[in-house]
Amino acid sequence: DFTGKLDMKISTHLSPALSAQVRGGGVKSFFTESDGRVVIPAALRGTVYEPDINIDSDYVLKKLLKNQLKKGLKKWFK
Repeated sequence: DFTGKLDMKISTHLSPALSAQVRGGGVKSFFTESDGRVVIPAALRGTVYEPDINIDSDYVLKKLLKNQLKKGLKKWFK
């Protein structure tokens, strides 16, 4: 039974050349992976007739927590 509902996590990995053109300081560094490419995480919801795409807040929250944990561990092990 096809309901047409959407609930997906997707991400766009920019090319190295395009990633180099992205500006934004802290925002850019937050979304840049270890290989230097900028990743744009998104959540696709809604229906196939009325799709809704937004930044994936789960991804952002997990990345924030991971960064804070790294900072905290560095302080403890200095």
